Amino acid sequence: MKQSFILALIVIAAISLNSCASGRISAVRDVKPQSSVKMTLTNGSVKEGVLFKGEKEQLFFVNAATHKTDTVMYDDIKNMTYLNRNLDFNGYEMPEAEISSHKGLKKTLLYGGGGLILGAAAGAGTAIALFAPKKDGDTGNSNAAIATIAALGTAGAVVFGWMGSKVDFEDAVFKTRKARYMVEKKEMDKRKKELERLKKRKK
Repeated sequence: MKQSFILALIVIAAISLNSCASGRISAVRDVKPQSSVKMTLTNGSVKEGVLFKGEKEQLFFVNAATHKTDTVMYDDIKNMTYLNRNLDFNGYEMPEAEISSHKGLKKTLLYGGGGLILGAAAGAGTAIALFAPKKDGDTGNSNAAIATIAALGTAGAVVFGWMGSKVDFEDAVFKTRKARYMVEKKEMDKRKKELERLKKRKK
């Protein structure tokens, strides 16, 4: 029972460490488009924005300071980290509350359920190996076996549920960006029609 509990704690601790260490980006050319990042350049300057696309030698992004498309040479990037906030397609910050309004639980529940099953299966295998009767007349330790299955099942649900929650959040970030873009597009279309109407009136 003690062994399974410690194992579960190790798994959960690993998640926390991974979450804390995930800010720094080791391979800047492999960063996904639409990531909100902070770039420290070799000349000491700092740029923040949302990535658009990368080409052979340079990276295109929307600069959070100017809200316009900007470029930076890969060789000029000293280091890159993920921002602790998310930016829209124009480089403006999106509040957590706004993102949360678009967040579902589909992936969290799906991943969590899968993790529970996998964790319980791993726990069953571990329990059989550790607590099954070793010889005739030995009843084994059923309580410890049950605790092991429960602990690893819970750990599996937590690990995979956390992974699913990250996917749900990323989906929500995209939906929030898209919703903002659609509102802006609608407003631009409205202004365009108004300008066309005014031009016709002048004729």
